[in-house]
Amino acid sequence: MSDAETITRIPTVLDNADKARLVLEPFPHIVVENALPEDVYQKLSAAFPPLADLSPDLARTSNKRFNLYASWGPTELPKDQTPAAWRDFLAAHTSTEFVRKIFDLFSSVTEPGEAGGRRIRPDSLGAGLAAMLKLPETVGEEDIIARATVAINTPVTAAPTSVRGPHVDSLWKAYVGLFYVRAPGDDSTGGDLSLYRWKTGAKQDPWTKKADDALVEEFATVRYAPNTYVLMLNTHDSLHGVTVRQPTDHVRRFAVTSGWFPGVDEGSLLGRRRGIVERMKALVRPMIAKPTVAEYQD
Repeated sequence: MSDAETITRIPTVLDNADKARLVLEPFPHIVVENALPEDVYQKLSAAFPPLADLSPDLARTSNKRFNLYASWGPTELPKDQTPAAWRDFLAAHTSTEFVRKIFDLFSSVTEPGEAGGRRIRPDSLGAGLAAMLKLPETVGEEDIIARATVAINTPVTAAPTSVRGPHVDSLWKAYVGLFYVRAPGDDSTGGDLSLYRWKTGAKQDPWTKKADDALVEEFATVRYAPNTYVLMLNTHDSLHGVTVRQPTDHVRRFAVTSGWFPGVDEGSLLGRRRGIVERMKALVRPMIAKPTVAEYQD
């Protein structure tokens, strides 16, 4: 093979994952520190889109989530403007190889498939999920639709807030991971990831989009630290949220990796339309109550 034909393998955030650190209860997850080689991470950090790339009306919002670039689906910035380092990241983290790494870790929800592959049992993520999504009893890992997104939470310019409280992601999602790209000099406090479980005796609400704070308790916190990746299997009770951020001029920079079951409606995902909504709200905000935070599904 000539030099021109040589394919350079792009590192992924699971290359350094230690299966011994996998936590199974109350839902399967793993935290990977120093996930990428330092030189790769620094290139991504340096190429992270600045807040100024957003339109001023969106950039001025306080502690709001916006998707900047993504492998597919609506975003706030044009896909053809994705920096080269992030194009590589999006490609590597939506590959079949990456999906296979995930289900090598979470093998308890799979069974052997053809040619050494795995098949995922949707009902192992939540009773009756296959029927709800009109899926077969097992889904091939090659049929999972991988997505990767570059996103921010805007600076906190008003009262301290959480961008989102305890919730479970879309039931169309098989897994979700968060990769933190904390900016150098970011001295803000808060914005960490909280992992929750239902309190003993509490009435559980499977696939809840907004859990009652009184019914859940935090069992772990993943610090918003640079080059840190947390991956969760998206079960019916994979409760998580973001801690309150104090006022700051810094943005919360991160990337999301997610895997979706076949049949998901791309049009149900938020993105540029969220921007349109925010623009409309900006016109009438002085006359109405503070807007609620829209719920991104990825």
